[in-house]
Amino acid sequence: MKCKFCGSNLGIEDEFCPHCGKPNDQFEGNRTEMKEYKEEFEKTKEEVKESSKTNSRIGRLIVIGVLSFIIIAMLIGIHNYSDFDTRERNRNKRIEDYVSEHKDEIDAKLIEFEDNRDYLAMDYFVLNYRLRSNSDYYPEYGKVFAASIQYRVIHDDILNIMDGYDGYENLKDRDWCDNIAKYILDYDVYVQPEYFNPDSTLHETGHAAYIKDCRMAIQDMVQAYFDLTYDQANGMWLMGKDDLCDMLYSKCMDLYPEEE
Repeated sequence: MKCKFCGSNLGIEDEFCPHCGKPNDQFEGNRTEMKEYKEEFEKTKEEVKESSKTNSRIGRLIVIGVLSFIIIAMLIGIHNYSDFDTRERNRNKRIEDYVSEHKDEIDAKLIEFEDNRDYLAMDYFVLNYRLRSNSDYYPEYGKVFAASIQYRVIHDDILNIMDGYDGYENLKDRDWCDNIAKYILDYDVYVQPEYFNPDSTLHETGHAAYIKDCRMAIQDMVQAYFDLTYDQANGMWLMGKDDLCDMLYSKCMDLYPEEE
């Protein structure tokens, strides 16, 4: 199972994505269905115990047959969950084969997105073709991909504040502000500050300009949507997460008031 936001692997029992922290919208359905299977099994087991005291051998065999049918249904259900991993591996293999066969086309698209500074398109393209995990083909793009996903998550969380997001009604503006603050401060951690040092050997990859421009685009986006001054936006990279969250939340309470 994959996170629909960042493409990371999810377990059936993961309520939140371990990478980006977004809620798993299939979690409640998975948990409810497994709970129903368990309750049905326990109910039938108790019925077998009561029936065995009074029913004839034939009656008991019928009940046992029903119980066996339920157990088989449960095993089929469990197998279907397990089979999801198999299907996902097969799907990843098909994508990997496609990337291998069409590498020239994919290379051209990556260059196009990078030249146009199209951070959103870059991230969606990378997620669609699982390029972040395909280190054999694109090791030099690692920081480019990391920068793009930081931009996309911050962009999407700002939209969540402005317009809301179906399926996450339990999250309030402060939750989104906290998440935005986290990804802003994580940018330098994941992208590495050396990219902003002109003497760094990381500039030999040729992607330093994209990384630097993406960071500036995030700053401009946050400044515009939260109505910050330039000094506030420029200084956000050095703030603590809680202080940055408080500043963003104080702004969005007036700009994007939550509905009761």
